[in-house]
Amino acid sequence: MQLLSRLSISVLILFAKSKASTCYGTTSHGSLLNGIRLPLQGDNYVVYSHLGWVLGRTYVHSKVAAIILQSYEKLMEQMPDKQFMYAETGWIAGGDFAPHKTHQNGLSVDFMVPVVNESGQSTVLPISVSNKFGYAIEFDQDGGMNHIL
Repeated sequence: MQLLSRLSISVLILFAKSKASTCYGTTSHGSLLNGIRLPLQGDNYVVYSHLGWVLGRTYVHSKVAAIILQSYEKLMEQMPDKQFMYAETGWIAGGDFAPHKTHQNGLSVDFMVPVVNESGQSTVLPISVSNKFGYAIEFDQDGGMNHIL
């Protein structure tokens, strides 16, 4: 799995470089040409929602895609036991991206914090419709998780 994931990341990075994106305007009033969809998962990361991915809510500028994937590779080397999650980014062509006020030109990415479970093992944030796909979660000063619905 690790070899396949590294190969797919390398292929995506090369593809992203060969099909350069162009962003127009600003993060809050813009668009994107040749957006790149981030992968569903890798060795140490996952998308926040398969549904969000299928609906096309995970496109970014090609350079942003390359930076994110290279960062996950570096994190895998430096923190191999940590699990990460990325969330919403934007549409393939950018533009209005409700409920966000930004995410319009391929340069915005939401990252979910890595968390540890009761056993002290790294895991991903528990995402569900009931916590608005993680956007309705806050942590108290002791690191406890609270839902803010």
